[in-house]
Amino acid sequence: MVECDGGDRKCVYTPDGTFKARALVLATGAMGRPPSFKGEDTYLGNGVSYCATCDAAFCRDQEVAVVGVNQEAKDEARVLTKFAKIVHWITPSAPRPDDVESQELLAHPNVQHWSGTRLLSVDGDATGLTGLTLKKSQAESSQVLSVEMVFIYAAGSKPVTDFITDQNIVLKEDGGKYQIPHAAPALHNHNVNTQE
Repeated sequence: MVECDGGDRKCVYTPDGTFKARALVLATGAMGRPPSFKGEDTYLGNGVSYCATCDAAFCRDQEVAVVGVNQEAKDEARVLTKFAKIVHWITPSAPRPDDVESQELLAHPNVQHWSGTRLLSVDGDATGLTGLTLKKSQAESSQVLSVEMVFIYAAGSKPVTDFITDQNIVLKEDGGKYQIPHAAPALHNHNVNTQE
């Protein structure tokens, strides 16, 4: 629970005690949006991941897939190129020719690009993820791609702010910025790129 004394002091009440300060930083982290592909939720943590920075070391010499064309997908695919044997980059459309980061990623020797391709389902069995069902935009039928992990960045992520909704904190519609009464307006929770 957070309170302000009307001045420049903020009080945070926790099970371990009460903490008072002139400034308060809420570093809440972020999480993926609800699963949107068939099988994604079934194999989450068992072949499906949203953090290549966290899980890339588990992909050494394996074939993996990255789904998405946003900045997060490109950054995470780049991380995976240092570990995986092949990074299958699955995008619904071709990256722009003037997108330098995309062009550098496409030039990487262990990146195989699946342009104009949709992810239909995440497939697996009792042991975990076994592959993905994909469909090229002009193809009549789908195909299965065998991979050992998939990193999905198609829906983005959102800041974790649900625990502060009952506090004296005002959230904006996007859930990403908040303001504490009597606090400096610079207090924001932005979901920005993270690197370890």
